[in-house]
Amino acid sequence: MKSNVKLCAFFLLTGILFHLSCQKEKSCENCREDNKPPNKPPISIAGPDQVISLPTDSVLLDGSLSNDPDGRISKWYWRKISGPDSSAIAYPSDSVTAVKSLTAGTYLFELKVTDSNGLFSNDTIQVSVISPSIITSCGDTGRPHVNAQLIPFGTLSQARYEMAVASTGNKILFAGGRMLSTPNVLSSRVDIYDTTTKSWSTAELSVARCAISGIAAGNKIFFGGGEIGDGSSKVNTVDIYDASNNTWSVAALSEPGTTMATATAGNKVFFASGYGNASSQKRAENVDIYDLNTSTWSVAHLSEPRYGGISAVAVNDKVYFAGGMR
Repeated sequence: MKSNVKLCAFFLLTGILFHLSCQKEKSCENCREDNKPPNKPPISIAGPDQVISLPTDSVLLDGSLSNDPDGRISKWYWRKISGPDSSAIAYPSDSVTAVKSLTAGTYLFELKVTDSNGLFSNDTIQVSVISPSIITSCGDTGRPHVNAQLIPFGTLSQARYEMAVASTGNKILFAGGRMLSTPNVLSSRVDIYDTTTKSWSTAELSVARCAISGIAAGNKIFFGGGEIGDGSSKVNTVDIYDASNNTWSVAALSEPGTTMATATAGNKVFFASGYGNASSQKRAENVDIYDLNTSTWSVAHLSEPRYGGISAVAVNDKVYFAGGMR
């Protein structure tokens, strides 16, 4: 009996060992430490360059847009790289901090951000401090005169003149014009400057031309009319830029024109009396009106036709058209 029990125990133990030896070892490829994706460094964003004019002598450095794609930022550190000696960073280890006691000159500050795994990145911001000069007399009037300092902020993609310029939101658009090197060549280029990111981009008008009338209303900028060829031909094209979604559309005025008077009041945009041709007695009296709410056009008429030189201004929801040649 005892031998039978021992024999059964032997076979049972052997079976268990055989079963364990046949089991496949579970893979841990996805849980091994060395298979983790590599840590990515954080992204330091020191913010756009700034310009102030004395007596203002402080700015706010804002690095709060800095981020880490796969973790978190554990340290911020601001330091001055260059500039006049007189300056003080209030809290160098904060994401947002003030810089005080600035004097006239150009400063360069650096933001270093470090993530929770020790990786870091840097970004810089330039702060220009202008010192306006005062002239105690201006002619015989004795009035004080303040000189403003002009600071270059960028370069157009093409050297040209007779452009139209308009702005809405944080965008400034420079459209069309004659090429500086070859005045008979007209441009369709639109240079777009973003005042927030301090960056440039480009677009193209539907028709290359100069002497365009440009005006902004709401989120839209309108570039209407203009000259083509040697200036004797006019167009009725209107290129419309929508800053809210960065898109373009094209419309048409009721008649061609150039150097038109433009104004906006309420939800309406007005284009009046494009420059005609005196020798041919071609005069214009149409006023094209765009409704921002309905995105539709209508036409009104001036009290008398004229072929250019008209002026327009909007006051208290009214538009006044005056002057012109006839």
